[in-house]
Amino acid sequence: MGRGKQPLRVVRDQLGLDFSVIYPIWGLMVGNVGDEEIRRAACRAMNVYSAEVFAPYADRMTPVAAICFIQSLNGPNAPITRAPKPS
Repeated sequence: MGRGKQPLRVVRDQLGLDFSVIYPIWGLMVGNVGDEEIRRAACRAMNVYSAEVFAPYADRMTPVAAICFIQSLNGPNAPITRAPKPS
């Protein structure tokens, strides 16, 4: 976690942050996929991936969920159900 010399957790402690909401930059791309079925699958996969990656740090940080833009009304909340649950 983190690409610098110090892990993000250490830097957050130095800054005095108790809890952080993480906005993974790659999550911004999945909602713009042209094909709706692929877009839904990409959002679902992104949310599962984020939940797994950040699970060890759930006591101090959580990622936001990727929510894709739905153009039809067939299950508009399906991607949200795969978002990480608050601890």
